[in-house]
Amino acid sequence: LRSARERESTVFIFGNGGSAAAASHFATDLAKDRFGDKRYLFKVMSLVDNTPLITATANDYGYEEIFLRQLKLYLKPDDLVIAISSSGNSENVIRATSFARESGAKTWGIVGFSGGKLAETAEQSVYIPTSVGQYGFMEDVTSILIHMVTVHIYEQDRKILSAENSRTEETIQPCSEKQY
Repeated sequence: LRSARERESTVFIFGNGGSAAAASHFATDLAKDRFGDKRYLFKVMSLVDNTPLITATANDYGYEEIFLRQLKLYLKPDDLVIAISSSGNSENVIRATSFARESGAKTWGIVGFSGGKLAETAEQSVYIPTSVGQYGFMEDVTSILIHMVTVHIYEQDRKILSAENSRTEETIQPCSEKQY
């Protein structure tokens, strides 16, 4: 993720149902301006948050196209696509991830159950072993994973900024103390 940010690549995140909620949450946490320094901002887009576009696409082209058509509009080579799916077999998630990979984007999956097709389609996957049908557990672990990743990035960025400012003995604080 930090590498994508350094390249000024866009991070696209998506999923269905509880995974859509996780995608939206992940994008929000990455988009926060924690330090007031643009070097530490992510270009990030949740593909689940534009309800009018999603419903129009589903109505006109089919639900399988809702993420793919958005990526066709915005995706560039070297962007990062993060697909979240409990089963790993949602057709709309597979189509979008396949397109992204074929287009030269980096592709990651966060998958549960047996991993499904997404585990094979994405270049890299985080596999959360869960029994089929245990959506709640998968969603909870995904939320924990997202928070672990975003807090780790935040802490690394804070250390870098503190080191840069150590000569002035300035302490780097987040923009808001109410972030966590």
